[in-house]
Amino acid sequence: MTDTIINDFILTDIAKDYAKEIHGQTSNMDEAYDITHQFADSCEWVIHTYKAHMLCLNCNTDNGQAFVDDCCSGVSMFYDKLAMTLAYGELHSRIISELTDLFKE
Repeated sequence: MTDTIINDFILTDIAKDYAKEIHGQTSNMDEAYDITHQFADSCEWVIHTYKAHMLCLNCNTDNGQAFVDDCCSGVSMFYDKLAMTLAYGELHSRIISELTDLFKE
């Protein structure tokens, strides 16, 4: 993977890698859910403003938008913070989706 280009396929691969690592560290979905925040919150595509903007530009962020709507309703955010929050919400939801599949197996 590259650290300068992002698209839906790369973001999904990142989520899959994180989910596999989380799955290996936990024994159930509740534990995994708790750890997912740490992985999503420390991802370079979330914490670096430029990369968060690139994620928002190049990836589907429907789940990120739903996260902002649910968790940040009424909160005033500048453009950079909004991009980072959208990126976080999108990555978090993709990791959870992958984890759900892993725990079903």
